[in-house]
Amino acid sequence: MTTETINKIRRFKVCVAKHGTERGIGVEEHIDREVVYIASLYRDGLSRKETFDLYVNHIRGLLKDGEQARVRVFDGLLKNKRYWLTTFSNVEVVPIRKGNGSFHTTKMLAVDGLNRKTKTDITEWLDG
Repeated sequence: MTTETINKIRRFKVCVAKHGTERGIGVEEHIDREVVYIASLYRDGLSRKETFDLYVNHIRGLLKDGEQARVRVFDGLLKNKRYWLTTFSNVEVVPIRKGNGSFHTTKMLAVDGLNRKTKTDITEWLDG
């Protein structure tokens, strides 16, 4: 990978919190270790695949033509679903099996969505 290629890849973190059929989803975009975008989403009644499609399509909606995303996902719903990871050509999804603390704020966004229990998504671009 060349430096030019690396610069065109946007980097995201996603965490999914669940309670029964309810899903809270936290999304962060990072540039050079700085958080530049956050989202807290809530949905009820989604399957595992629908949850996956929701956050990947949310991120795809942020991308401009020609951009790609690398998404690190802390989501227990992804186990044994490797074929989902190749569904989108411009988004590389990397499942993280064990948290190391780097998903703390992303998890807080997911839990916020779960506690809010409304389909009103909260998104914000940060000025870094």
